[in-house]
Amino acid sequence: MKKYLLLTAMVLSVLVGCELASRQQTSTDASAAAVFGAGCVQVAFKPTLPMDVDVLNQSCTNAFAWQTFVAMTWPADPETPGKPDTTATLEDWGMPGNLTPMVFGTFKSSEETFMDHAPDPWGSNHEGIMNEAADDTDCNRKLFAFNKFNGGEDVVQEVLQAAGGKVPWLTDQNGNLIWYEEKINEVEFDYIYSNRLYDPAAQYAKAVADKGIWLPNGSMELKASWCEIPEDQYERMKYRYKIIQACVPDTAYIQAGKVVVTDFVEKKLGLVGLHIIHKTPSAPQMIWATFEHVDLAPVGTPCEADGRKWLLYNPADCEVKPNQHPDVDDPIFNPIQITKVNMATPDMDAQRINEYLQSQLAQEDPNNVFQYYRMVGSQWPSSAVADADNSMTPPLSDGGKTPFVLTNVSMESYAQGASCLTCHVFSQTAPFEDKPPLGADYSFLLGKAKPQQEL
Repeated sequence: MKKYLLLTAMVLSVLVGCELASRQQTSTDASAAAVFGAGCVQVAFKPTLPMDVDVLNQSCTNAFAWQTFVAMTWPADPETPGKPDTTATLEDWGMPGNLTPMVFGTFKSSEETFMDHAPDPWGSNHEGIMNEAADDTDCNRKLFAFNKFNGGEDVVQEVLQAAGGKVPWLTDQNGNLIWYEEKINEVEFDYIYSNRLYDPAAQYAKAVADKGIWLPNGSMELKASWCEIPEDQYERMKYRYKIIQACVPDTAYIQAGKVVVTDFVEKKLGLVGLHIIHKTPSAPQMIWATFEHVDLAPVGTPCEADGRKWLLYNPADCEVKPNQHPDVDDPIFNPIQITKVNMATPDMDAQRINEYLQSQLAQEDPNNVFQYYRMVGSQWPSSAVADADNSMTPPLSDGGKTPFVLTNVSMESYAQGASCLTCHVFSQTAPFEDKPPLGADYSFLLGKAKPQQEL
């Protein structure tokens, strides 16, 4: 009899435990659904790249954007360019001090794609990119665009990415320049390569035939901003920033209104901002998402540090007017005071999903550095226009861009009242003879095509 009662008690205990677990799981699922939105993908900390939004609305594009961010920042596969390492864990993804390149880091850069000759095939430099050796002198990972200038010196064009009409480089509070890179995924690169869109002549002919350049679904472009990690701050910053190693110029100066850089050395760089552009079947005007580190700059001009060490803002200089273009005669390594003007509108959806995912990361992996990144917002076409119905010449349709404002404080530092589509509707083909420019599917990169030289 005692055995029977004991067995009955054990069975009841198991059943109650299962019911409680079921209720807890149901509650968790309901909570997640409330955060991500009805019918939207539930973001998972796995390298699963979504191909389209489930429903074209703000909640679903926010969830789509966050899942894409996870997939793009996942550790790269050591053998296959553009693919995630599926053996990597959540802890590997956000491990402090893990210098493994991320998936998007193995994409083709714009300068590798648009040269005066045909680009090398996809993945041609993968081994070099994956080389993390501190004494690597080959500089396989250059994170910004170069053009030849003044007798062969290298000129960084992407340092001007901070926008505006002067020479708006961006210098952080450590006195180091913020550097930029542009990356293209395999789908888009293959389309450019197979149609010779790196050649202005071939590009113009394709645009005439197709009434504009129209990229295939699945095309992606990413733009990243990076800060140099000072050696004496590495131990602190490695617990808050995703850090890689790459070659950056050790010398920079202004000449003839341009930023000239030289003397490349390998340094540790921390990810501070990431734009992600993704063309999908339901969003021919693209889904635009932007992420930034939480320690970049405050909203407003607080005079107290409040325990936060801002990368782009110094509370001791709170009386200095922020977000001012540097003049061409200004010393290039003088820190520039930056504040965040606004978040995306509506920003509550972004705030809700950020707080939920940051909390989940802190619980599941307390040391994960990606808990210190947030989505500013995502932009999507509320009245999408098919490629065939779009304009052949710029400006292209903005497809009812929603929300109206979306900027990244590390990239549009001096133009924070605009948005992605506000500018990218003016994308156009590269200059060719005296022909009028044609539409280039919201990609400014296509305008970098160069006349081809005979080898």
